[in-house]
Amino acid sequence: MTIKKRYYAEMKDILAIRFTCKKCHTAISIRPVLEPYEDAYYRCHNCGDNWFALDGQDVQATSAFISGLANINKRAGGLRCLMHYEFEQQD
Repeated sequence: MTIKKRYYAEMKDILAIRFTCKKCHTAISIRPVLEPYEDAYYRCHNCGDNWFALDGQDVQATSAFISGLANINKRAGGLRCLMHYEFEQQD
């Protein structure tokens, strides 16, 4: 039997989305409610490595996710349900 701990956070509790370069391990955090997502985040600012596929679909999906999170947080008072992000603790 496997026992897992699960945690839930309200969408408003997600303070930032962190991007970490797999090549040089430089990290940046985007705060969706305070900072609009810009396509400038598609590559590492330190080593210049591309973080997304060159076809642009990953950039569009990431932009939509971050913008959507910001919009949900801004309109949370108008939602007729509570939304939570579920995650597991990593050991």
